[in-house]
Amino acid sequence: MWCNAPYADPTLMNTLAEFKDYYKRLDEMITKSTKADLAECARLLALNVADSKAKYGELPLEEHQAMLEANDIDEEMAQLLVGGVLEMAVVLALVTGRSEEYEEMKGANARIH
Repeated sequence: MWCNAPYADPTLMNTLAEFKDYYKRLDEMITKSTKADLAECARLLALNVADSKAKYGELPLEEHQAMLEANDIDEEMAQLLVGGVLEMAVVLALVTGRSEEYEEMKGANARIH
């Protein structure tokens, strides 16, 4: 899918491995969540997006959507993907009251920002 080149940047490869790990963990969290939990998570994330738009202007939504469909990825894009997955994991853990997962994901999210 992304960055299958034999001479890929090791930093990028580490970031992609991190992304895959967090993505898998998020999928597990989603599976354990109810529809109501996911709806509340979406509402909180939408509020965060609205807050960012108010502060920083229009967000490049089409660019981000294209990023998810891209065949190649650079370090900046990989960091954004990791951040997005972690952001959802933090909010979902908060909504579901999973304090241990919340603290772990919040800590991971703080490390990348």
